Amino acid sequence: MIGYGTRFDLKLSGRTGVDAVASFFRRNLQPEWLLAEELDGPVLNFRMGQALVSINLENWHEHVLEVAVDHAYYGKLGR
Repeated sequence: MIGYGTRFDLKLSGRTGVDAVASFFRRNLQPEWLLAEELDGPVLNFRMGQALVSINLENWHEHVLEVAVDHAYYGKLGR
């Protein structure tokens, strides 16, 4: 693999619901960032140009939010 990415693991409040967090990112990233993919979990993958921001809420029941960023994800390996 060429390049690098950055990942953040953030602690969510016990009162924070998965739907509220997903809605927050949809509201605050769009329309500048395109929602390129939505997976079960939920995982929201946003794109701006070649950049990727992935919002991973698969571990919401453990109150953990993972945010991954790659400035050139969509430009690698002929994607």
